[in-house]
Amino acid sequence: NNTARKAVMKAMLKNIDAQTLFIIHSGDLVDHGKKQYQWDRWFTTMEPLIQKLPLMPALGNHERNAVSYFNQFNLPGNERWYSFTVNNALIIVLDSCKPFIKDKNQLDWIDKTLKKARKNKSIKWIFATFHHPPYSTGGHGSSTLSQKYFVPLLDTYNVDIVFNGHDHSYERTFPMKKNKVADKNKNTYINPKGTIYIITGGAGAPLYGFKTNKTFSAKRRSFYHYCKVYIKNNNILTVSVFDKDNKLYDRISIKKN
Repeated sequence: NNTARKAVMKAMLKNIDAQTLFIIHSGDLVDHGKKQYQWDRWFTTMEPLIQKLPLMPALGNHERNAVSYFNQFNLPGNERWYSFTVNNALIIVLDSCKPFIKDKNQLDWIDKTLKKARKNKSIKWIFATFHHPPYSTGGHGSSTLSQKYFVPLLDTYNVDIVFNGHDHSYERTFPMKKNKVADKNKNTYINPKGTIYIITGGAGAPLYGFKTNKTFSAKRRSFYHYCKVYIKNNNILTVSVFDKDNKLYDRISIKKN
């Protein structure tokens, strides 16, 4: 839905300030990654935004492992999985599509990258993004492969927040550890003992409803939206979620002592 995508893009454009540094995308930028006209339309629609800020995407299943994806983005590493550091934050971008989700090279790289980051005292925050959500009450549901291959590593190194896609909706979990809720606070966390997973799949594709109710789900809604992350004084983080009219829907804060 290019009309909805344009509306979300315009909302984001209005919410940029001097401290807005980059954009991440959790995959499925287009419906069919092997059709160039869809990429052309995506870049035309997104141009006002991405000419101002770098965009760092993850592969989704709709990219279909197409050469077009790799030809049109200049990403770090092998471009399937990579990392980058901004100020005191490390962001890792992973490939959760088959067969790469269980690729030993990727899993070893995740382990090595996160281990190094946790030994680096200048890194205060770690984020991850990949397409298939380990925890979801939406149409596709929870990815058992993401739970099996990614979650143990994310748990081991205490990743702060994971951004996912695949389900076309918004859903935020409570902090999770070993597939269980680790903190039942709704919005405000001090030194949380788990990872928060956020499905942000509302950038323009047809929206999905929800199929089940699960105890891990803290808040959810099927609507077009985007998330804005802000870090203050190194140790206070907020995630704010806005609809396509820039009305605030959800906000969480995390403080690390």
